[in-house]
Amino acid sequence: MSLKPATKYIFIAIFLEFYFAFLTLFAFGIRSLDNQLILPIFIAIVTTYWVGYQLGEKFPWERYDSIRILFGIVFQFLLLLTMLLAGWLCLVIVSVFDRTLDTNDVLTAILLLIIVTFIFGGIQTFVIGLWLGYKLNTIEKIGELTFVNNLQMEYTNYKEPKLFGRYITSSMIKPLLEKHTFENKILLGKSVQGNSISLYQKGNGRTKILIWSQMHGNESTTTKALFDVLNYMTQNPSELENISMFFIPILNPDGAEVYNRMNANEIDLNRDAYDLSQPESQCLRKAYKLVQPDFCFNLHDQRTIFSAGKTQNPATVSFLAPSYNGAREINHTRKKAMEIIGVMNAMLQTKIPNQVGRFDDSFNLNCTGDMYTSLGTPTILFESGHYQNDYAREETRKYISLSILEALAYINQNEVTGKYYKPYFTIPENDKLFFDILIRDDFYGDNNHIGILFKETLKNNEIHFEPYIAMIEDLSNHYGHQERKLSDFFTKPVSKKDIEKELNLRDFGFKIA
Repeated sequence: MSLKPATKYIFIAIFLEFYFAFLTLFAFGIRSLDNQLILPIFIAIVTTYWVGYQLGEKFPWERYDSIRILFGIVFQFLLLLTMLLAGWLCLVIVSVFDRTLDTNDVLTAILLLIIVTFIFGGIQTFVIGLWLGYKLNTIEKIGELTFVNNLQMEYTNYKEPKLFGRYITSSMIKPLLEKHTFENKILLGKSVQGNSISLYQKGNGRTKILIWSQMHGNESTTTKALFDVLNYMTQNPSELENISMFFIPILNPDGAEVYNRMNANEIDLNRDAYDLSQPESQCLRKAYKLVQPDFCFNLHDQRTIFSAGKTQNPATVSFLAPSYNGAREINHTRKKAMEIIGVMNAMLQTKIPNQVGRFDDSFNLNCTGDMYTSLGTPTILFESGHYQNDYAREETRKYISLSILEALAYINQNEVTGKYYKPYFTIPENDKLFFDILIRDDFYGDNNHIGILFKETLKNNEIHFEPYIAMIEDLSNHYGHQERKLSDFFTKPVSKKDIEKELNLRDFGFKIA
């Protein structure tokens, strides 16, 4: 990533430092020196700034985490030594070719060079070193330099307006696919109930990314986001010219039709990567073999129960670089996925700070991400979670689409080596600390907290959220997306049995706004 947004600050710093440097030189009597000494000192200063600017533009500052400030200072100190060495060499060369030059003048010039170097070098370290090392070199600030945060186009300009809510089926996306042009379309096969499953290619770049959505039929947020990304790529074909995006918009069309996680045979396709017992799983493997992708994106939704670590922040977006073995070792393949996730997280921290989570990386070869990672393809799990008061997941959709765009742009602009994988581990692991509604016991204290969850059901082509009591116990360390008090429903302390019998879940307070 370029540091071009910071260029104006660098030039301001350079101007100020030159100003102070020459004031210092004149103050220490440079006028009394032979004029030939001014040139080598000037060359030393210009050379150092040229080297420093080039390194500053190209060095991947954003990839460092806990040592950012220290590294910035050390980097500037090394530049000072470079300047000193360059100046000393210039003076030595001048003294060799100009025998008339007084030795004392040369020694004086070197002494002045040392003094000036460290005087305005201190300013340099403060202005540039700390600016880049602190202001820019934090995950939050570097996110401002990402592709997404420099987009000139508003999200609403490429959001697909014909997809809304949680119920998304093959018939809904068919006319949307027909309005786009693709480099290729391949019929992979049929679902259990005979619905077509096709692979689409957008873009013709060298790097190939394979993406699939709605492997679980009731996880539709990422499908909406995928069409937003498709709209962006159609409107801006030159911005992602180095990649080819191959995607399956709905891998489980039968499950999508009835809003069910499983396929028509009641098999979880994300537990069928090794067995390949289902036609949908076979379609995905066929796509994998045809494309031979450089990266895979596995798109899902996650439940509202997840928190971003042990906090009261929902995990609005979660990621995972899946394991490739039972020991959960980190190899080159995983590091590449981790590097990209770190970049997406940097961007998201500027949008939804502290609402990004990391999924557990326990290994199961029947899980698709684990399988493809074990086959040597960097694979990223995307999980669309809950955003405050967003059960339609339209806000979450936005952040998923921005994340996909950020990942595609990063792959398009950079050689992903896996070298910069460590920021991945700054993302907290998901925890299960949320209920949709938490009723806190204000009679006994912590005895009878009531955790209520919503069951999603399909009625008349709409998703309804039906509350049910999931838990009654001490839930003092849990949170609710809505929180109420027990005294809102009962006038006196009640037992767990009475709560289960008398709490009216049809109360207006349990409805989704």
